[in-house]
Amino acid sequence: DTDHDGFCTTADNPDYSGAGWTGNRIDNNGDGVCNNADAHITGAKTMTTPADPTQWEDDIIPLNPETGAASPIIGLGFSTARPLDIRAGGGEDEVQYNVNAPVSVDGGTGFDKLIILATEFADDIAITNKGVYGAGLSVRYATIEVVEVDGLEGDDQFFVLSTAFGVAYRVIGGLGSDTINVASDVQADIVTRELEGLSGDINHLVRSSGLLSDPLYDGLPVDGLDYNLATPDLGVVVIEETGPGTTIREGGSIAVSAIDSYLVYLAAAPTAPVYVTASAARAPQEEAEDTFSNPAPLPNGEGDSIWLCLGDGTSGECNTRADFQRHKIVNGTIVNESGRAVVLTFTSTAWDKTDAKIVYLYAEDDPRSEGDRVVVTQHSVISADPIFDGALVRNVEVMVRDNDTPGVYVTEVEPGTTTEDERSIVIEGSFFGLDYTGLGDELLIQLAKDPGGDTIVVKVSLDAESQVAISLVKTNLEASAIAHNWTQHDDGAGGTYYTVEFDSGDWEDPVRILIEARDNGTRADPLTAVINFGCDESTSGICGIYDPVENPTVTYPILNLRSDPGRQPVTVIDDETPGMVTIESGVDTLIVKCGNGACTVAGPGDFYTFRLTKQPTGVVEVAVLTDGLVDVVGVDSTSITPANYEVIGGLLPSRKFLGNLSISSDGLTLTRANGSDLGSFIDEGFLPGDLIRISVDGVGMYDVEIDDTTGAITDTSITLAEALPVVFHGHVTTENTDALSELTRSGEWEGELTFALPDPKGGWQAIRDDASSWLSDGFLEGQWVEICESDGMGNCTGMSGRFKIAIIRGTNESKDEKIEFRSYFDLTETYHLVDDLSAFSGGEYLVRRIAPVAAVSSSDWFLPQSVDL
Repeated sequence: DTDHDGFCTTADNPDYSGAGWTGNRIDNNGDGVCNNADAHITGAKTMTTPADPTQWEDDIIPLNPETGAASPIIGLGFSTARPLDIRAGGGEDEVQYNVNAPVSVDGGTGFDKLIILATEFADDIAITNKGVYGAGLSVRYATIEVVEVDGLEGDDQFFVLSTAFGVAYRVIGGLGSDTINVASDVQADIVTRELEGLSGDINHLVRSSGLLSDPLYDGLPVDGLDYNLATPDLGVVVIEETGPGTTIREGGSIAVSAIDSYLVYLAAAPTAPVYVTASAARAPQEEAEDTFSNPAPLPNGEGDSIWLCLGDGTSGECNTRADFQRHKIVNGTIVNESGRAVVLTFTSTAWDKTDAKIVYLYAEDDPRSEGDRVVVTQHSVISADPIFDGALVRNVEVMVRDNDTPGVYVTEVEPGTTTEDERSIVIEGSFFGLDYTGLGDELLIQLAKDPGGDTIVVKVSLDAESQVAISLVKTNLEASAIAHNWTQHDDGAGGTYYTVEFDSGDWEDPVRILIEARDNGTRADPLTAVINFGCDESTSGICGIYDPVENPTVTYPILNLRSDPGRQPVTVIDDETPGMVTIESGVDTLIVKCGNGACTVAGPGDFYTFRLTKQPTGVVEVAVLTDGLVDVVGVDSTSITPANYEVIGGLLPSRKFLGNLSISSDGLTLTRANGSDLGSFIDEGFLPGDLIRISVDGVGMYDVEIDDTTGAITDTSITLAEALPVVFHGHVTTENTDALSELTRSGEWEGELTFALPDPKGGWQAIRDDASSWLSDGFLEGQWVEICESDGMGNCTGMSGRFKIAIIRGTNESKDEKIEFRSYFDLTETYHLVDDLSAFSGGEYLVRRIAPVAAVSSSDWFLPQSVDL
């Protein structure tokens, strides 16, 4: 804008002819240049109205009015736009991310590499076996061989929580001072977006103390799980898949039908009709029109994907191929059109799960070899209700199994059923009376395609380490199953492999394989055993790798461009090592907030199960710690309320060492014994003055402080402030069963409280005046607490109540000294007080965190317990 009139014209730029140039642009932000920064309009500037120069926040970096800290916005508000070139300068700056929609990547067959780029600022990124999250990104992946995460610039933090089988990971820090944390807690905010609803997490506190206890479980860190809460604001359209996901197969099979379905309903009552369109992705044009050929000997033809049908649960609906077509007459000719999309209608009186719509999916049996692939069903929403109009709804990723591609078809099923569960987990065990304490799993094995007139011999093998970990047993339950000549062979190296035969008469009759973990007396970490499926050498001329010169007779290549690589991972859990296995009920854990139009009752919940891995020597308590978005309403099929919750606040153990200890004869010194001597107490985080719990298997537990002097802790020794009881003196072990846990007081406070009900309307507040903080004492929003009158010595002596923390308030000067409890305004703006503390008056009180607790004994540790949310 050379003449500074607010417009970039041809006269200003006589030699410019860039793409999209019309000869006239408005300089929205008044910086003298017309570029992408003008996407953020300043003030009320139009062709005739000048910009307001005081409204600078949209095109210049916003500043904190008190600290002057800059807050650059990444992404210009568009998920695909080029970020601004921002130089925040010195000082502390906060980046506001443009949070992108979730991305899911299916690599398919072949070797695939996924590269994920962060930003030029300080990012926090979490890497798991399911996806990569952070820096405004949510990227899930499957059948990917290499995942590369590049932090670019800035002081980035990477949290590698888990990795997927068969995937290589590469983390690149780039410029800046970067930190890579492997298998640690996530100690930063991960910025991402989920369409299912609010994201939350559930953790578990494992404890075992007292006379009937197991020191190996006390303070043991175990896995939690994540969940989503669908609310009237986020996740307003609920997608509910059954089982582990949505899977269909061309032609159908015993384990996987040609038809599957999922539910769709709303998370809140709409004020106007809501129309949800579900549409299925079509086959790629080249496949649909058969314009390119597969490599020999894979068959060609016109490819197809999936068809849709809409139902409401009526018996017999959407169960034939014709139900998935639209039948119409065009110019006097009957046309059967494939059902690619359906429209679901919801009203203010028919919107919740009781009136859910069912979307059925059908795998069209085409003649083309495509291999197994994921086909996406997308959803769009229109409504006169602004809450629902244009709402973002997650996709349903449908696994479509092909029956035209040669290969071995392996289905992971729930033991004793033909229900696919898409997981293989086994736990070592033995017989405890008449009960088997381990956990087995099962696979169904069949061919993926009719072999014609040939007999295919499939080789089932395991590497040496996997043979030590698991065993395979053929155990058919189906009446139609045929022997298939399952045979065990010597592999010539001290191990075994198996063969199984299929022909055109039985290729779809599966062989059921029971997987069991081999029980041993050795402690071990969880491992992944691998079962390999391939062509046996005896029929390599039929099912081996096709080569027009070297092996031209192959008609059924088990390994080919479109087939699965023929490897089945199995997670093996040890039963000599204390731990806990958690299994979700289905694809994910999803809870719906509203169960009626006024949102005064809860919507549909969900559940998960857990069990211990090692038989405890005493009672083990597992506390279920939610973040407050959801509550636990049942444990092990027994309904519970906050009145049944147990006190968990106090000294909480956190395991920092498990191994071999040598205790001096005077009970004052702990030394790392043989087998643990290469570790470091300093690196494990022990500090002088720490209160620790010493757990010695077969001896007991004792709480003691570390001496608070320089040199009390070295890499190999800890000096205690007082001597241990005599029973500990001179102890030494090589069994890796000694444990040291740091004890931290959390979720417990005692002192003077006052109570107030703020105006304007809010929740009751409990206020302390000791220049300290509720946060520093381990209290957080969403926790349940018990407040009781106390004697100042940690004992409840009078009135008490149980309430849920809504928010912790305070200022820098007064610390976070106010706990505010629950109140809310409903959808009609009516005020509701949930937690009433009007009966409490100022005085000495004890505040302790409470939570639902499941007790596990030495006689039922192997039985799964359910947790209802």
